[in-house]
Amino acid sequence: MISKEQLPKIVARERRFLVTVVGGTVQGVLFFTEGYEVQKDVEAVLREKYGLPSFREVERVQNRMGASFDSIGAIWNFKNFSVHLSGTTSSLDTGAVSVQTDAAMEYHAEVSKAKRSEGPKL
Repeated sequence: MISKEQLPKIVARERRFLVTVVGGTVQGVLFFTEGYEVQKDVEAVLREKYGLPSFREVERVQNRMGASFDSIGAIWNFKNFSVHLSGTTSSLDTGAVSVQTDAAMEYHAEVSKAKRSEGPKL
């Protein structure tokens, strides 16, 4: 197991990672962040590593009490992989970063297509 001290500071305390394996090779990794409170720091780390994003947007989101917050979304596209930042997810306390090769993105697209063709389970 990875200790908290070994993790980059942008990884959430829960230390959850989702790994995509295609053909026996790791093709993608998704990890969670602490969300709204750290999204600017996470973006700064990613900009330092990858430069300016290919795409960036700031979306206004609301919590359950009706307060509004800005959530950063950014994508860095490269020849064989991409990096995606979601400053917040379904919760203001959680954000996500994914790094995926083209093979991982194709795999996820195929899985999504297969699920849609199955239709709803009643």
